[in-house]
Amino acid sequence: MLPIDEDNFSLIIRKIERFFNRNGRYAKKLHIPEGISTLGFSSCPHWSISQYLFGYPVINPHFCRNIEFELVMDNEVLINNGVGHYITEIHPALSMWILLKDIIDDPLFSTSWKYKGDSSVNTKKRSHIIVEYLFSLEFVQDYIDVAVVSIATDDELDAFVCWLMGRTLFENDSRARIYGDRSNGSFLLPYDEKIYNKLNSYLYSSN
Repeated sequence: MLPIDEDNFSLIIRKIERFFNRNGRYAKKLHIPEGISTLGFSSCPHWSISQYLFGYPVINPHFCRNIEFELVMDNEVLINNGVGHYITEIHPALSMWILLKDIIDDPLFSTSWKYKGDSSVNTKKRSHIIVEYLFSLEFVQDYIDVAVVSIATDDELDAFVCWLMGRTLFENDSRARIYGDRSNGSFLLPYDEKIYNKLNSYLYSSN
């Protein structure tokens, strides 16, 4: 993440997060379910970890030292030329939902997609079902031998999905796309034409 411009300045939430926040009017139109949560960046404790490790997010560029990793926030950056280090922002829960929303037909997902955050039986079941459906996707099987992959916790599931999306982008696979931009915030997500176009309409028709 980079600082958003003066017209959209906020130290709490970016436009891309407003769009995908399930309690907002835009996400409700997309029917983003319970359990797929998108918070403003200041509400996410992991941003301080990424700041410590990678130098991102950059809140004030005037106090920013040289950063080793180039932040990928658009679809024009060529990342597979074998030179340099790259980093991008991925939302694993949104990625799972976009990948599987038209595939999972289990009734356990009819009212909620909650797969983490507590130790309830249903939450654990959803996590296992998501793994099963992810492993059944042909392109996932092309990228990795799912027979030797073990995912035991929701954190491991999130990490696997982040790896999967990064690998998909690295392969220049059309299934992955950067949503948003430097001014409004960006996520690397599975490409869904309807969602992608609705986000662009929200971002750019209001500017």
